[in-house]
Amino acid sequence: MNSILRWSLLCFVLVFSVSKSIAQCAFSYPFNPQTGISNYTLAWQHAPGGVFEYCFQVTAGTTYEWSLCSEDGANNGPEFTGAQNLAFSDSLDFNETSNFLPTRELCGSGRERITWVAEYTGVVYIQPFKEFCFALNDYADLMYRAYNCNGITNVGITSSSNTVCQGATVTLSLPTLPIGSSIQWLINGVEIPFATTNTYYTNQANAFYSATVSLPGTSCAAQNTNTILLQDFSADIRSTTSAGVSINPVICDGTPIILDAYEGNAISYEWIYNGNPISNANTSSYNVTQSGEYTVSIGFQGCISNDTVQVTSGSTPPTPLITPAGIPTFCQGGSVLLDGSSLTGYTYQWQLNGASIPLATYNSFLADSSGEYALTIVNGEGCQASSNSIVVTVNPCVGFDLIQNESIHVYPNPVMDQLHVEIPAQHTFISLTILDMQGRPVLNPEVKIGDTILQFSAKNIAKGMYQLVLKTDKAQFVKRIIISTN
Repeated sequence: MNSILRWSLLCFVLVFSVSKSIAQCAFSYPFNPQTGISNYTLAWQHAPGGVFEYCFQVTAGTTYEWSLCSEDGANNGPEFTGAQNLAFSDSLDFNETSNFLPTRELCGSGRERITWVAEYTGVVYIQPFKEFCFALNDYADLMYRAYNCNGITNVGITSSSNTVCQGATVTLSLPTLPIGSSIQWLINGVEIPFATTNTYYTNQANAFYSATVSLPGTSCAAQNTNTILLQDFSADIRSTTSAGVSINPVICDGTPIILDAYEGNAISYEWIYNGNPISNANTSSYNVTQSGEYTVSIGFQGCISNDTVQVTSGSTPPTPLITPAGIPTFCQGGSVLLDGSSLTGYTYQWQLNGASIPLATYNSFLADSSGEYALTIVNGEGCQASSNSIVVTVNPCVGFDLIQNESIHVYPNPVMDQLHVEIPAQHTFISLTILDMQGRPVLNPEVKIGDTILQFSAKNIAKGMYQLVLKTDKAQFVKRIIISTN
């Protein structure tokens, strides 16, 4: 047996020396069968037993797995125990001077698969035996498969459109993936049930789409694709002043308004007045001087979207006047009541630095923060007028031991029932009052003097915004609260 083995090894070296000059796997010697591997082969394939060496064509970047495990179908025979060697080499490893074949050895246990990523395109020679792992020779047949992790790396989604037109469907596609790849589509980061193919069709707009691609049963890690945002395509008319300020679609005292229907993806516009197309009105904006029904028809990639608005006429209300009930400059923790015009049949909206204050819809407002305050009133016809502005300045008041609003905890806010007010331990509670936004007291809850955590019910207070005024032995401060539901 030993002499036969030595003769075989000698023949192997000689044959291997000759084979290195051959570019392809084309051995005619019986010990070296020609066995081909194609990329993306996921099923285990069997190489016949009783041979000494295998020769494969490999492709750079492809991952190959060699296995002598009986679980994969290899017939190792009764002698197979202990460590097993898969020694492999390409033509660059052959030493012409010594006529000796160096090998890269991957030794593993008999129940282990060995993974190798080809660094070149060409021939690889595999010897499945124990010699190089310092054990007795033990020929075995070989199971193999190949797959390319690059096939699921940097995969990108393409979309038939980035906009979902009304009644239309958008097609999201992945490129051709390795056989056996697993795909899972996601919308806004959540898996879409049964969306597991290369193509996904959707008519849902204003959503983010992505996919996870993996190659199950391999060492390739799952890859996440790019994310695509699909937006809807819909006309939306806004009415503005010449300065671009949004207003109601009302012509007040004959003052023209602008109807703006700009859509970034639009390729055509058509304006219609009372059912009749308006000549040469094919831009995103239209200047309106008379009341009536206006429709815009916007086109994009074969889709049409319409929006209609009814323009009316009315009279501009008188300009409201804000009068501060006190000096609008005070120490932090104080406030000033801003009194607006009390007019019947108007709605009110207070602004701070140009932004609407939530729930500030009364004719007066208790201001406790620095900034520029203004009031807008709207009559029943939809015409509006804006007031003068009042600048409120809140100073830190150096030398006065004043607690900051942030050091007082009021919770929950908004409140539905029980309200809790927590003050620092070094302060002694004196009084607490709830005021409406006109500065009128609505509740003087009965709480225990000296407590640092005050609790009382707010369930009898109507829904809206209020001011909580707290006095201690060291300071007074104002906190805005919202009563949510009753």
